[in-house]
Amino acid sequence: MRKIFTLLIVAILATATSWAGITTYQHVFTTKPTVGDGKPLTDVDWNIKATNLNGFQKSYAGVQIGAKGSNGKITLTSPSAWTYKGGTKITEVRLWLNLGGTSITPTVTIGGKVATSTGKVVKNTSANSDWTKTSKVTFTPAADGESGVIEISVSSVKAGYICALEIDTKEDESGKTPTQLSWSAPTATVDLASEVKEFPTLTKNPESITGITYSSSNADVATVNEATGEITIVACGQTTIKAAYAGDDTYASSSATYTLRVVDNSIAAGEYTFPINNWFWATNYTGSFNVEKGSLKLQGQQNGISISLGNVNSTNAYVDDNETRTYSSYIMTVNAPEGYVLKKIEFVGTKWQSSTLNASAGNMGAQKIWSGNVSSVEFYFAGTCEIKNVKIAYEKAAPAKTLTSIAITGEPAQTEYTEGETFSAEGLIVTATYDDASTAVVTADATWTFDPATLAVGTTSVTATATYNEKTASETYNVTVKEIPSYTYTWMVNGAEVKKSVLKEGAAVEAPANPENIADKVFTGWVTTATVDANVAPTYATIDATAKANTTYYAVFATLKQGAGEKWVKKAASEITEEGVYALISKDGYAFNGTIESGHGKSTAATFVFDKNNEATSAPEGTCELTFVKKGEGYSIYRDGTEKYKYLYSEASKSGSLKWAVAEQNYWYYDETKGSWAYKVKATETAYLNVYNTNNTFRTYYQAGSTSPVYFAQKVAGAGYTDFTTIVKAAEVTTLANLAVNGAEGAAYQVKDEMVVAKKFQKAGKNYIVVKDAAQAVRNFSTPAAADKFFNINGNKQEEYAQNNWMLVSLPVELYNQVNEKNTVTSITGTLTEKFNVAMEATNVVFENATNYFAPNTYCPINFMGESSVKGTNPAYTSRYYFATPKANEYANVLWAVYNATDGAFYLPSHTGSINVQEFKAAFNVDYSLNSVATPELVNGDMYSFEALVKEVAVPTTDAKSAPRKVAYDSTVTPSTKFVVYPLDLDADKVATGVNDVNCAKEVKGVSYFNMMGVESAQPFDGVNIMVTTYTDGTQSAAKVLR
Repeated sequence: MRKIFTLLIVAILATATSWAGITTYQHVFTTKPTVGDGKPLTDVDWNIKATNLNGFQKSYAGVQIGAKGSNGKITLTSPSAWTYKGGTKITEVRLWLNLGGTSITPTVTIGGKVATSTGKVVKNTSANSDWTKTSKVTFTPAADGESGVIEISVSSVKAGYICALEIDTKEDESGKTPTQLSWSAPTATVDLASEVKEFPTLTKNPESITGITYSSSNADVATVNEATGEITIVACGQTTIKAAYAGDDTYASSSATYTLRVVDNSIAAGEYTFPINNWFWATNYTGSFNVEKGSLKLQGQQNGISISLGNVNSTNAYVDDNETRTYSSYIMTVNAPEGYVLKKIEFVGTKWQSSTLNASAGNMGAQKIWSGNVSSVEFYFAGTCEIKNVKIAYEKAAPAKTLTSIAITGEPAQTEYTEGETFSAEGLIVTATYDDASTAVVTADATWTFDPATLAVGTTSVTATATYNEKTASETYNVTVKEIPSYTYTWMVNGAEVKKSVLKEGAAVEAPANPENIADKVFTGWVTTATVDANVAPTYATIDATAKANTTYYAVFATLKQGAGEKWVKKAASEITEEGVYALISKDGYAFNGTIESGHGKSTAATFVFDKNNEATSAPEGTCELTFVKKGEGYSIYRDGTEKYKYLYSEASKSGSLKWAVAEQNYWYYDETKGSWAYKVKATETAYLNVYNTNNTFRTYYQAGSTSPVYFAQKVAGAGYTDFTTIVKAAEVTTLANLAVNGAEGAAYQVKDEMVVAKKFQKAGKNYIVVKDAAQAVRNFSTPAAADKFFNINGNKQEEYAQNNWMLVSLPVELYNQVNEKNTVTSITGTLTEKFNVAMEATNVVFENATNYFAPNTYCPINFMGESSVKGTNPAYTSRYYFATPKANEYANVLWAVYNATDGAFYLPSHTGSINVQEFKAAFNVDYSLNSVATPELVNGDMYSFEALVKEVAVPTTDAKSAPRKVAYDSTVTPSTKFVVYPLDLDADKVATGVNDVNCAKEVKGVSYFNMMGVESAQPFDGVNIMVTTYTDGTQSAAKVLR
């Protein structure tokens, strides 16, 4: 029975949770421990295992684990369940470690349960054997892991250091009455300079317990009477005040602590050192933490100095008991006490990346040292800085004194001026005198006025008045004023003066509006010479921005040739809609030259010269040609050439970020919402490209509209200029008929006439229309002779043929595409290129879209022989026949043309049966230069019909040639020397189906009339007649005739 009772008592004791006071085991690693089981470390045996364990390193204050090229590890295990000086319950484990290589990782298990840890290990190479200057990691046992075997393991990637170890242990106090101690506040701040110092008060439960002892964790800050708890302040800093009850046979032990922060708000001139840590900020951070942009607000005060720290863009923050870290965009503000000024500030820290630390006032004499004489200063950090302390010196501000007067001394550095200038105070000194008889030079802070304010010719003296803090002083000085030179700027257009300006030197020069085109000439730019080489594009002048010399500008005109050369078209950024080659330009035409300095694009010395259509014929020297290729929602931009860095991009959304890259990073595009050309730096960041007007550089900015927008010049084909001149003879107004008689080749004309477009076609890259007027032909006009019989060609009555004047016109493709066949043309402007067969190269055509009736004349080989009254060689036919004569450059249909493969000419079919019974002989030569097929494949002896342009030979030849006789045609006749036929659509498919119509030239032998009763008469009857015609070839035809 007694045995059972004892076991019950043990069970009851095991469930109690009251413990005696804490005892701490400590071991400091000053020598390399011995590996093995049961090895003593400060009175406690340990089983020790290690890999790459080395000796003690003074600078790191610990034993080295691992090395530069290898990892290390040490493990300490208690041989049995942990006990120390009667205590068996572990309340806390603390390790002091130092980082040497990449990382160091500690772990603690108690009774097989993993303890949780707080604290971060950092590197400190200046510990100098002081293990307290290394990093502390604190382990808290699990709720069910406070007793048992303890295992401590430290692993290191490359070198690490174990410096010290502490284990807090409690004694079992089962069965005792619990007690409790508590302070009235967890923290307290007292001021050294204050006579009244208030501390938290202690409450005991139960109130009857006695023997409370008191302690301070940092006697350098404050001491405490162990028995009474009376606190004596020593210096600024932070300490933990502890009250402890040791317990007795009845009551269990207990304790309570609070944090005491001691500051000094006394104000006295001198130098002070403030630790910038949790104590200064009155915070309790343990290292790194994240904050929102602009939300960090740290503030502390000591000895009258207030310091505040905040973030702008960075979201990183770090504060602990040792230091505070700043990051890029942090701002620190330091304020002196009222009536004092800051003289020197020195930052003390181990890491300092803010090489560009700037201050709002004073001077940064060294990287971390500031000097000045101001009551407040802001510091702008550009990188990570670990600040442990700040040394600040301040002194009383100089006492205020009253300004009594100012005086001007010295002599002006300049006494000779040009009219319009302002007097310069350089050389004059302003001195202030105060009520204490002291003086100071205040020239830099004085303001000046001058009488007269602007110097004019005849001015001999100037009164200069200086003002400083409402005090004024005046002095008069002799000056000489010269007249500004004047310059005359004259503008000449086609020999006439259109503007003349007499300007003072330096005045702005304003050019007149670009002149209108004259006839077929277009304005291309200004030069300073009265004449230019007609065959060479001139070097155009850049108009003076300000007057500097007598100058005459002459307008240059030239003939625009479509389809030749290149041109540049000015476009706004919003007009970029296609790939191509571009130049990046300013509004005034300065072009990006490809050079980038400090992130800014440089420009050419000269500008593009754009005409009124925003077109330029050339780019200024040095222009960087950029190729745009579609990418993403915009364009990739690169330059051709051998450069390694060829892609244009912006590194960031700020000034100075324009760069060349090896490969494209993203894309350029037009931002419609901002109205600006932009670069997509990344998904959430955009850079805007603008022109900095002061020096015409191209710069990126974080926002649109910072300066002037950029423009582009697109390089396109299809335009060129010829025949440059400064004097343009106006085109002579004429008719087509008059042009054919009196025109001069090479001269400019405006043909104003009623014309119709008979034909349009393209050949060899040129665009043609063939036009005719309504006037009588001035050459080759033909009429039938009195005895001539009429000869119909395929039913076409030649005596009714239109005989007008014709012209072949070459014109730009833009005009060609607008004009249609059978349109009425009222005006053609251009240059006469040929007079005999009238031809023009046109620059302008005025037409109406209304359609006119037009049918071309139809000709056979006989028409081209040059005679209008023709008799055949058959003696049975004695009559002559009328054949209309073609006109120069007439568009016509040609038929009954039999091909001779030997000489390439075309002949009239020979007499066969009823064909060509009169035995006419005719032939013509052809020129295929305008034909749709360069060399048509024709069959010898086949007859063809086709469309053609007829050209007259200026000097007909009479040389005859013989040719072998063919079956289907008579080639003994010499082809016409008066006309050459230019086929337009001749090919193998234009073979005629037959030649029967050629016999339409047969003669009428007799005509008889028959009435409805069949009675024949030589004269027609009244009423209906059947008219029977008998021909010389024996054939007849019948027709019903009503009389």
